[in-house]
Amino acid sequence: MLQVQVRRVPVNVVVTDSHGNPVRGLTKDDFVLKEDKTVQNLLSFDYFDGSAPSYVPKKLPELPPNTFVNLPGEPEQGLLYVLYYDMVNTYPEDQGNFHRELLDFVDKARPGTRISIFVNADGLHMVRGFTSDHALLRAAIVAKGPGPHMPQLFLQGDNFGRQDMGAAISNLQFLAEYRVESQGARIWSGWRISSRWHRVLFSWQSLTTKS
Repeated sequence: MLQVQVRRVPVNVVVTDSHGNPVRGLTKDDFVLKEDKTVQNLLSFDYFDGSAPSYVPKKLPELPPNTFVNLPGEPEQGLLYVLYYDMVNTYPEDQGNFHRELLDFVDKARPGTRISIFVNADGLHMVRGFTSDHALLRAAIVAKGPGPHMPQLFLQGDNFGRQDMGAAISNLQFLAEYRVESQGARIWSGWRISSRWHRVLFSWQSLTTKS
């Protein structure tokens, strides 16, 4: 039996000009990757700019009454985004600001961008699965129930694993599995609100290992 091991390290790069606008049309030859001042071989190169729909649905025939299909009704834009709001590790006095950041992110997303929302409070909950209907996402953020919604204020972080590194890793592992099952959604970590990341991690307090 022939066993072969291959080690590849994905490196994500965002290129902007002096005005913060994305630079498009770059190729593999435009980049040089170094590790400890040693040039590394680029095995593959993928380019995404989100300017073209990733999927354009076909026009469906008129359906009979009370008949539905789970197909998108409008073109889908770019990659899949997972918004993960960690309320356990966000102090109550900061949670109002992060709710506003969530709304701002959804409101500024391009039409057709598919987003899902998870919240970590008294456990990890999916508030809304992937959808390009940003009105539904917004409703899930501001709603007080019933129906999909997130807490407006969570006061029990100390009782549900604040600063628990194992719990944090378990949540991220679940999101990674959810990604694999969701048609290749890409999930990356980032602390700032930015459409440059494919997962946006909302939490004020960074996790540290307890000694």
